[in-house]
Amino acid sequence: MPESTRRHRPYENSQTTPLKGTRTGMRKLTRNSIFSAAVATAALGLTAGTAFAAGPPPYTGTISVSATGATGTSIGVTVTNTTNVTAKDLTTLASITCTKATGTGTAKLGSGISPNGSASLTAATFSSPANPGGACSGPLGITVQVTADNLPWSISVDPSTVVNGVSAKGAMTGVKAHIVGSDNCHATVTGPGGGTGTLYNGSYTDSTGILKFDSTGVSDLRVATVDANCDPSLINAGDPITLLGSFKVTPVSPATGFLTINTP
Repeated sequence: MPESTRRHRPYENSQTTPLKGTRTGMRKLTRNSIFSAAVATAALGLTAGTAFAAGPPPYTGTISVSATGATGTSIGVTVTNTTNVTAKDLTTLASITCTKATGTGTAKLGSGISPNGSASLTAATFSSPANPGGACSGPLGITVQVTADNLPWSISVDPSTVVNGVSAKGAMTGVKAHIVGSDNCHATVTGPGGGTGTLYNGSYTDSTGILKFDSTGVSDLRVATVDANCDPSLINAGDPITLLGSFKVTPVSPATGFLTINTP
């Protein structure tokens, strides 16, 4: 076990004391950060009123999307987390948590809409306001800045999962993010081979506008790169990531209700 890991072990359960220069902590933080970014991004991506599905797009068929009071062929949406957003490395089991995740995007409106690219996430931010600089919380008191890359991300709805006016599932593609820990560990998260990642198996509920990622959520997100400041016992290129969190998707004015998804 690295000397730095032993030195900082007493703070392992701390969420508020940043430990600078701790490579082990950063590794975990990095990993967690990446997860966090992925997680938050995923959630935000579904901001367009869709949810993750069991399989990747492209999907077949068409969908209809509406919102009470909305007009035109598209509408802006905002996304705000209703639970903490947590990302977890499935290899090391390290995790990171962001208490705040917000985003904006656009959803198409109307009938006969292609389920592929039916919405997009154009902006996303992740933070924990109580921490120094608003950085998210990682293990050993380390904090991490999480940044969404490659925006906008595309959101697609799987018509075969739609329960008219009740719920839907889908996928978000184009996901990438990078993180910087308080111990100066830099890492990136992408899809396999450094390409864009896809988030699956989330769920959207029409009546509440809640987009949820739970323990069954999956993705093809992977840690793509880590620098020399990152501890290999905590984070390595190729590690898979899972995402957890719930978000409220709210259409902007003149809409007065949540997005509703139907199929013919």
